[in-house]
Amino acid sequence: MRRLQSILILLFLLSVLLVNAQQSDKAIRKGNEYYKMKQYDQARNEFSKIAETDSLYETAQFNLANTLYRLGKKDEALKIFDRIQADVKDSGFLSNLSYNEGVVYSSENDLEESIDAYQKALLLNPQDQQARDNLQKALLELKKKNEPPEKKKQQPSPRMNPKDAANKLKQLEQKEKQVQQRVQNEKSSTAGSNPKDW
Repeated sequence: MRRLQSILILLFLLSVLLVNAQQSDKAIRKGNEYYKMKQYDQARNEFSKIAETDSLYETAQFNLANTLYRLGKKDEALKIFDRIQADVKDSGFLSNLSYNEGVVYSSENDLEESIDAYQKALLLNPQDQQARDNLQKALLELKKKNEPPEKKKQQPSPRMNPKDAANKLKQLEQKEKQVQQRVQNEKSSTAGSNPKDW
């Protein structure tokens, strides 16, 4: 009889866990749908429903952080990324987390932190081409930012307006006429003094 009670209690607990897992999975799918439709407030509500004890908690928190980023709450997103990073064991998931962290830091122009995050993503997943591309962009931006002022390319001078250009052209034409007249005068004064030798 005692054995039967233990089995019944175990079955009851398993059924409760299964129902909770199904509800969590449903909340994540619904949150993802809202996210795709750019209804970020509703997505945030769905992802927030997942309890910390749930097996899908890290996925829900990751999605919540991405949603908060879209809502412009970048500091909150970074806090969530930091908080769940210690609990994540899957290197693929951790790579995605680091990549998204890099994106948030890049959008904040925190280039050093974004470079660190992209490097971490690449260490976890060396085939991540997006992380590699974003790392290169962040490194170039940092190099431009730290470049001394004299090495920066000089800005081209502003273009002349049409009136100034016309005046400049007239001045050049007058100088050209003066030069031609002087050359003509010199030719005519020296024409009789140097006969050609046949």
